[in-house]
Amino acid sequence: MYESAGWFCYCFLISHKSDDFFDKEKIYGYLKRIENTIHNSYNRTRYAMNNFVITVGISYKPLFKEALDVARKIGKVYVDMKNTSCKTPIATEYIKKAVENNKIGIKKKYN
Repeated sequence: MYESAGWFCYCFLISHKSDDFFDKEKIYGYLKRIENTIHNSYNRTRYAMNNFVITVGISYKPLFKEALDVARKIGKVYVDMKNTSCKTPIATEYIKKAVENNKIGIKKKYN
C-alpha cells in the first residue's frame, strides 16, 4: 500500500510541476524499474506503476518516447478490481490518445 502511494504522489507532481523540476535520469530509472518489476508487484502497486508510465508519457515531455517504449514492453497490466466494473488502463492506448489530441507535455492546473 505504501509503495502505491509513492507512485501516485510522483504522478501528481509530474502532472503539475514543470519538467525542469525533475531529475530526468531518476525518472528514467523509475521507468526501467517498472519495466522489470510491474508484473510481479502487489495489486495496487501494479495499478500505480501503470499510471506512472501513463503520466510520464503524457506529462513529462523529455521522456515521452521512453515511456511509450516501456508501455509497449509491459503491455496489458492485470489488476484484480474485485467485483467492480473498473478497468486497468492500457498505457499505450492512453499515451497514443494524448498524442492524437495534441496533449503531450500539458500540465494540470490546481489552486
